[in-house]
Amino acid sequence: PNLSINKKGKPEKVNNLKPRIIKIAKASARSVAKLLPKTKIVLHESKSEYFKYTGKKGRGYYDPTTDTIHIDLTNAKLSTVPHEVFHAVLLDRISESDLNVTLREMVATIDKVANKNIKDKLKTFLEESGYDTETDYAASLDEEQMSELLGILASEYTNLSVEDKSIVRKFIEKLAKLLGISVPVQLTESDKNIVRLMNDMADALSR
Repeated sequence: PNLSINKKGKPEKVNNLKPRIIKIAKASARSVAKLLPKTKIVLHESKSEYFKYTGKKGRGYYDPTTDTIHIDLTNAKLSTVPHEVFHAVLLDRISESDLNVTLREMVATIDKVANKNIKDKLKTFLEESGYDTETDYAASLDEEQMSELLGILASEYTNLSVEDKSIVRKFIEKLAKLLGISVPVQLTESDKNIVRLMNDMADALSR
């Protein structure tokens, strides 16, 4: 019952991935029902209907005010539904201590291995916030500061080395495991998807 398809409106274009996306959505609906029983997933067959309910253009959107995941079936990708589910669960459970510890570990680890440009940005932000960058600052950051740091890392992610990107992916997989959700390969196979996930984390922390 937490999954529905809005068939109003004429599809503006054909998405060949639609059958597979619906299959993924059904599996995701079963999964999210155990974690967030009140969260709904709505698949819109037309772009106009998607915009009507979200006021946005895009492939997918989680609306925390109505606790609803909206998906535009005309242009969604295989990673769209899992991404929005991750976002919804993250927003619900971000305050839990084990998640916060994992996020702090990720920031501290990336800071140690990142290139000079990223290190300089992190150092400037931390020093302006009154932190000694020579100490274990990650343990004492508040959620707003963690959000800022994740935003910096997301903006610079594409400049990380292959090894550093691998570190971020492993942390995201660890986060998902703590959240109780599986991470399909589509969710972490591209830089763009990873950046979106990091921005989601920053958004969740800033609320």
